Amino acid sequence: MPRRFIEEDPFQRYTKKKTIFHTQLRAKLVVQRNDQQYILVMAPLHSIDQVPNQVQNYVSNLLRLTHPNLIAVYEAYIWKDRCYWIMEDWTGGVRRGLGCSNEKEVAGIVQALCSAIRCMHEQGVVH
Repeated sequence: MPRRFIEEDPFQRYTKKKTIFHTQLRAKLVVQRNDQQYILVMAPLHSIDQVPNQVQNYVSNLLRLTHPNLIAVYEAYIWKDRCYWIMEDWTGGVRRGLGCSNEKEVAGIVQALCSAIRCMHEQGVVH
């Protein structure tokens, strides 16, 4: 059974630690729960009653994708007029250090990316 949005305020479960960026419509924050840091992404939504199936399917796909070269999405919330995604904390720098010094390192990164894309395709995600 695909996972869906949790219809509650994510700030009841997570504590804001730092703002990465914030505009009128969107925000990325570092949040914490039980001594673990995550990224919270916030985006506008017109109405909870008007969540299209396409958005629900997108969220279900994000929540079920697991691969070491994909940033994990753990939870998705709808609260008032916003959607929230709780993601793996990627603020420590470029994921898995992409500073390459030779062709062998580049080949390893290309192999990891292809593996991540294959994982998405096998799970029916079109990008």
